[in-house]
Amino acid sequence: MSRIGSARYAAIACFVLASSAALAQSPSLDSRRESALSPGQQATLARHDELQAAIVKQDAARVSAMIRGGMPLDFNFDETARGRTSQSPLTVAISLNHLAIARLLLEGGATAGRLDGFGEAAVHSVKSLEAVQLLEKHGADIDAQNRRGMTALAQAVERGDLAKVELLIAGGARLDAPLKGPDLFTVAVKGNHAELIPVLLARGADPRSPPTAALWPLIESGDTERARMLVERGADPDARNDREWLITRALYRQRWEVVASLADAGANLRLPDGPECASAARGCYSIELARTASLHPPTLARLKSRGLDLDAYAAGGHTALTALIVDPMYGATGSVRGGTAASATIPASDVAARARALLGQGADPNRRYRDLTPLMLAIAIPGPRALSDLLVDAGGRVEYRSTIQKQGWNELPTPGYPLPAGASTVLRSVSEPLIHNNLRLFTGMTVGPLTWTTFHRRPDAAVRLLARDRKVAPEDRFLLYFAGLLGAWDVVIQALAHTREVNVSDRAGVTPLMLAAEDGQVDAVKALIAGGAKLDAKSANDWPPLLETPPAMLFMGHGPTRPRLVGGYTALKAARGRQQEEVVRVLLAAGARD
Repeated sequence: MSRIGSARYAAIACFVLASSAALAQSPSLDSRRESALSPGQQATLARHDELQAAIVKQDAARVSAMIRGGMPLDFNFDETARGRTSQSPLTVAISLNHLAIARLLLEGGATAGRLDGFGEAAVHSVKSLEAVQLLEKHGADIDAQNRRGMTALAQAVERGDLAKVELLIAGGARLDAPLKGPDLFTVAVKGNHAELIPVLLARGADPRSPPTAALWPLIESGDTERARMLVERGADPDARNDREWLITRALYRQRWEVVASLADAGANLRLPDGPECASAARGCYSIELARTASLHPPTLARLKSRGLDLDAYAAGGHTALTALIVDPMYGATGSVRGGTAASATIPASDVAARARALLGQGADPNRRYRDLTPLMLAIAIPGPRALSDLLVDAGGRVEYRSTIQKQGWNELPTPGYPLPAGASTVLRSVSEPLIHNNLRLFTGMTVGPLTWTTFHRRPDAAVRLLARDRKVAPEDRFLLYFAGLLGAWDVVIQALAHTREVNVSDRAGVTPLMLAAEDGQVDAVKALIAGGAKLDAKSANDWPPLLETPPAMLFMGHGPTRPRLVGGYTALKAARGRQQEEVVRVLLAAGARD
């Protein structure tokens, strides 16, 4: 420590010592107040102190003598002279369980139900059943409220004083006595004494009278056992606060046993939507039960058995399944203030597993959100491949058909709110250059479900649809052309087993075989030839460059890389122009000629 620091420390120490000495020599606050009293007030204060000492020492003779001498008993010690909140003579005697003294005070005129300086009646301080009986005998109301609006029983519950709870109930305290604050069960939970709930229930407390609010904090804290007790004994399963229903709160906190108990108790499973639901997938209580319960299949099954409609439409147009696909994390995190949530059987992010739970309980895989089926949503967002695979296998459909018009063409439909960032523009790198910039080439061509799927960069889903339903391909006449244009050659090869539209072309005469030959796709060329592709088909002489991107590069989202060959060419000429030698050999072997 520096010299300056040492000097400063010494100065402070001297000041503290001097101040302490001065305080020790000065009169106390009590003595200063007492010295300001008149002689009569000082005499009264002395008598109060004498009575208090006699009560504490259980000096019945002295107490009796003072009462006979006209000592008033309805006052609070220390309040006037010393300015301190304090008890009355009766509450002092009762709190010490000096019942003989308390009896003398009551018989001497003390009011049994008077509130002391702390705002409590003597009954709030009882320590024995005899004390309760003594006070009641002299007119005290065992259910009287203190200044906070709590009865003695409620205060004992708040403090977790089981012995006092038992003696008050034994003394006749009402379990349904009115309180200014919350009910007894809620008092117990908020006082961190939820262990008293079974005691209160065993003694006859009814969670319906008055309606208990204890379930909310029990759900927050994760005390599912005691929450279930209250539900099974009649707590309102349809309780609601200013934000939500009890059952949705239990779901969001992943209190599965409580949810099951509420459902078994008759909770309404057809909840009306909030106003925000009209423009979002949030606040849609009509579907929230199913969507959130998908985290825990046993609970979902329980709700379904109790009448939950898995295909209900919310005000915004969503079902539980479509809302899950577009916004899986809403209401599913299980976060709890000051605690932790119970574990879900399925992680919130595992959309496919949660969708499987809904489908397993009978949810319709084709129940639309606006113009989009669940499968279309899963493809367009885009969702995980496991989700679209699941929906395809469950019978999900892509229900889309459109004809490209000469005057323009509506962009391929994408879902509205809510979507991941960028999802609403997922098609622009494909649909705008491919369609809008080449309307003259594509006018009159139709876009079917498999083409729609391929446009959304999900050829894997298109292949899976083809494998499931061979009738899909014939309905999508220009599939081979557009799939080839996008470089989705797996789709082309798979579709060839189910369609005869192998020689479709755009208005310039470009066929799938020409696209495959130019792109060097040997397997696709062989499959197209085997499917009946015309080797001598020739494009128009005057068609403009289609795109400055080869099919495979276009599909991957790359920008322009090279100009296409000019018009007037066959598949063989296209292969030679791009130096696809292996394709050239395949075409020559199949009979193609220059």
